[in-house]
Amino acid sequence: MKSILTMTGALVLTLAGTGCATKKYVTQRLSPVEAHVSAVETKNDSKNAEQDTKLAAQGKEIEDLGTDLSRSKERLAADIATADQKAVAPGRAPRRPASGPMPRSSPPTGPRRWPSRASSGPPRSNARLKV
Repeated sequence: MKSILTMTGALVLTLAGTGCATKKYVTQRLSPVEAHVSAVETKNDSKNAEQDTKLAAQGKEIEDLGTDLSRSKERLAADIATADQKAVAPGRAPRRPASGPMPRSSPPTGPRRWPSRASSGPPRSNARLKV
């Protein structure tokens, strides 16, 4: 019994001697870590704000480019429509100049040239092709 009591006493003294960490010890060990973490957070916050500003500016530039592209497409469509109208216009009456009489064209000079028969296509024949 005496040995059990001695062992129990030794065990209690061992646990009491090593014990848990005190609040002061924990504060001393964690304060440099907390300071470093807060410095890194501050640095990251400033970088994030800077990147947000740049991102907003780039978004605005992209939006402006999209607007310019839309305007260019509209102008191109209008130019194509005008070109189509001008291409069809030779079939219509010629446009008159803004002032003065309409200029007269001179009659063609030289002999008339009629297309030859050879250029009018393949010769026509009644013979059937053998396949």
